[in-house]
Amino acid sequence: MLDKDTPKTAAEIDEAIVFLVGKYDESGTNEKPVIFHSIKVGLYLYTESYSTNMVIAGLLHDLLED
Repeated sequence: MLDKDTPKTAAEIDEAIVFLVGKYDESGTNEKPVIFHSIKVGLYLYTESYSTNMVIAGLLHDLLED
């Protein structure tokens, strides 16, 4: 279960988003709206109170696919 009110959770999620954007910025080869989609997946998991690890996995799942 996600504890949404902790600074640690917020920092981990922020770090995952920065990592996601950085990796796609480095590659510059993906034509799909991957960042927007990945953030939507992570946000859904967050609002449904999935664990921090699941939220981060949702945010980063397209990095594995690509």
